[in-house]
Amino acid sequence: MNYLKEILAFYDMQEINRLSTGQIALWHALMCVNNKCAWNEWFTVAISTLELKTDLSRQGVYKARNTLKQKGYIDFKENGNGKASSYKINTLSYFAQDTSQVIAQVIAQVASQDTAQVIAPINKLNVNETKRNNNPQTPKGGDGVKNRVVFISL
Repeated sequence: MNYLKEILAFYDMQEINRLSTGQIALWHALMCVNNKCAWNEWFTVAISTLELKTDLSRQGVYKARNTLKQKGYIDFKENGNGKASSYKINTLSYFAQDTSQVIAQVIAQVASQDTAQVIAPINKLNVNETKRNNNPQTPKGGDGVKNRVVFISL
């Protein structure tokens, strides 16, 4: 797992899938612990450790981890009475990459549609200008303006 790519992907996902500050703190705490465990697929950490690292109450940790599991950020298994739970951090970089590609495609599509809508009136304006300039009854330049500048805002 690439720590930096996962963090960047995590924040990319925040744009479309918002988490609370407690859930964000828990995800970062789990990433920190897993980094110290040399990126094991499953690793074990005590609730008390997560409470210290996140400044959440026991109930806050339980609630945050349930939400993270429901949203697909992590998985966890409880290991029985008094034993630390096992956690698995799901990779986000693949999803975020797909999301970035989809967003780029949508932006490109919208931009091309807007450009087509803007270009059509400009072409019509140029044709009208040409007709007016070629009409012997209309003074050269139409309304006396020699150079026209058209600004387009997308």
